[in-house]
Amino acid sequence: MPFSAHYFLRKTTSIAMLSAAGILSLAAALPFFFIVFYVFQRGGAALSWELLTELPPAPGESGGGLANAILGSAAMTGLASLFGIPWGLALGVCLSEYRKSRAARALRVVVDLAISAPSIVIGIFVYS
Repeated sequence: MPFSAHYFLRKTTSIAMLSAAGILSLAAALPFFFIVFYVFQRGGAALSWELLTELPPAPGESGGGLANAILGSAAMTGLASLFGIPWGLALGVCLSEYRKSRAARALRVVVDLAISAPSIVIGIFVYS
Protein backbone atom coordinates (compact mmCIF):
# COMPACT_ATOMS: atom_id res chain seq x y z
CA MET A 1 0.00 0.00 0.00
CA PRO A 2 1.60 3.24 -1.05
CA PHE A 3 2.10 5.96 1.52
CA SER A 4 -0.21 8.93 1.16
CA ALA A 5 -0.57 12.10 3.16
CA HIS A 6 -4.32 11.64 3.34
CA TYR A 7 -3.97 8.15 4.87
CA PHE A 8 -1.42 9.41 7.41
CA LEU A 9 -3.68 12.33 8.36
CA ARG A 10 -6.68 10.02 8.82
CA LYS A 11 -4.70 7.57 10.96
CA THR A 12 -3.20 10.35 13.07
CA THR A 13 -6.60 11.97 13.58
CA SER A 14 -8.13 8.61 14.46
CA ILE A 15 -5.46 7.88 17.08
CA ALA A 16 -5.73 11.38 18.52
CA MET A 17 -9.52 11.20 18.78
CA LEU A 18 -9.47 7.72 20.32
CA SER A 19 -6.89 8.89 22.86
CA ALA A 20 -8.94 11.99 23.67
CA ALA A 21 -12.10 9.88 24.07
CA GLY A 22 -10.28 7.50 26.39
CA ILE A 23 -8.83 10.27 28.52
CA LEU A 24 -12.16 12.07 28.74
CA SER A 25 -13.92 8.81 29.64
CA LEU A 26 -11.49 8.28 32.49
CA ALA A 27 -11.96 11.89 33.60
CA ALA A 28 -15.73 11.42 33.59
CA ALA A 29 -15.52 8.14 35.55
CA LEU A 30 -13.06 9.47 38.13
CA PRO A 31 -15.69 11.21 40.32
CA PHE A 32 -17.70 7.96 40.38
CA PHE A 33 -14.70 6.02 41.65
CA PHE A 34 -14.02 8.65 44.30
CA ILE A 35 -17.64 8.47 45.49
CA VAL A 36 -17.60 4.66 45.63
CA PHE A 37 -14.31 4.72 47.54
CA TYR A 38 -15.68 7.30 49.99
CA VAL A 39 -18.87 5.34 50.59
CA PHE A 40 -16.97 2.10 51.25
CA GLN A 41 -14.46 3.93 53.43
CA ARG A 42 -17.17 5.48 55.60
CA GLY A 43 -19.77 2.71 55.51
CA GLY A 44 -17.61 -0.39 55.21
CA ALA A 45 -17.61 -0.92 58.99
CA ALA A 46 -21.42 -1.24 58.97
CA LEU A 47 -21.38 -4.17 56.51
CA SER A 48 -21.91 -7.46 58.32
CA TRP A 49 -23.86 -10.71 58.07
CA GLU A 50 -26.32 -9.37 60.63
CA LEU A 51 -27.17 -6.50 58.29
CA LEU A 52 -28.06 -8.97 55.56
CA THR A 53 -29.81 -11.64 57.66
CA GLU A 54 -31.66 -9.92 60.52
CA LEU A 55 -35.15 -8.50 60.35
CA PRO A 56 -35.68 -4.75 60.64
CA PRO A 57 -36.06 -3.50 64.23
CA ALA A 58 -39.21 -2.05 65.70
CA PRO A 59 -39.54 1.74 65.46
CA GLY A 60 -37.26 3.48 67.92
CA GLU A 61 -34.88 0.55 68.33
CA SER A 62 -31.39 0.42 66.92
CA GLY A 63 -29.78 -2.36 64.93
CA GLY A 64 -31.58 -4.74 62.66
CA GLY A 65 -31.04 -5.71 59.09
CA LEU A 66 -32.34 -5.87 55.56
CA ALA A 67 -33.59 -9.47 55.35
CA ASN A 68 -37.15 -8.43 54.39
CA ALA A 69 -35.92 -6.18 51.59
CA ILE A 70 -33.52 -8.78 50.20
CA LEU A 71 -36.06 -11.63 50.32
CA GLY A 72 -38.79 -9.39 48.87
CA SER A 73 -36.58 -8.33 45.97
CA ALA A 74 -35.59 -11.94 45.31
CA ALA A 75 -39.24 -13.06 45.39
CA MET A 76 -40.34 -10.31 43.00
CA THR A 77 -37.46 -11.03 40.62
CA GLY A 78 -38.18 -14.74 40.73
CA LEU A 79 -41.90 -14.32 40.09
CA ALA A 80 -41.29 -11.82 37.29
CA SER A 81 -38.86 -14.26 35.68
CA LEU A 82 -41.24 -17.18 36.15
CA PHE A 83 -44.02 -15.37 34.34
CA GLY A 84 -42.02 -13.23 31.93
CA ILE A 85 -39.40 -15.56 30.45
CA PRO A 86 -41.85 -18.10 28.93
CA TRP A 87 -43.94 -15.29 27.40
CA GLY A 88 -40.84 -13.60 26.04
CA LEU A 89 -39.57 -16.81 24.47
CA ALA A 90 -42.99 -17.57 22.98
CA LEU A 91 -43.24 -14.05 21.55
CA GLY A 92 -39.74 -14.27 20.11
CA VAL A 93 -40.49 -17.57 18.41
CA CYS A 94 -43.82 -16.27 17.12
CA LEU A 95 -42.25 -13.09 15.71
CA SER A 96 -39.40 -14.96 14.05
CA GLU A 97 -41.47 -17.81 12.60
CA TYR A 98 -44.62 -15.95 11.51
CA ARG A 99 -43.16 -12.63 10.29
CA LYS A 100 -45.76 -11.83 7.66
CA SER A 101 -48.91 -12.70 9.59
CA ARG A 102 -51.33 -10.15 10.98
CA ALA A 103 -50.79 -11.41 14.52
CA ALA A 104 -47.03 -10.95 14.21
CA ARG A 105 -47.46 -7.39 12.95
CA ALA A 106 -49.81 -6.59 15.85
CA LEU A 107 -47.45 -8.19 18.36
CA ARG A 108 -44.53 -6.24 16.91
CA VAL A 109 -46.43 -2.97 17.47
CA VAL A 110 -47.28 -3.96 21.05
CA VAL A 111 -43.67 -5.00 21.75
CA ASP A 112 -42.36 -1.73 20.29
CA LEU A 113 -44.74 0.22 22.53
CA ALA A 114 -43.71 -1.81 25.58
CA ILE A 115 -40.04 -1.25 24.83
CA SER A 116 -40.51 2.49 24.47
CA ALA A 117 -42.34 2.86 27.81
CA PRO A 118 -40.15 3.46 30.85
CA SER A 119 -40.03 0.45 33.17
CA ILE A 120 -41.11 2.56 36.16
CA VAL A 121 -44.39 3.39 34.40
CA ILE A 122 -45.03 -0.29 33.70
CA GLY A 123 -44.11 -1.16 37.29
CA ILE A 124 -46.57 1.39 38.69
CA PHE A 125 -49.28 0.11 36.34
CA VAL A 126 -48.70 -3.52 37.39
CA TYR A 127 -48.51 -2.56 41.07
CA SER A 128 -51.82 -0.73 40.91
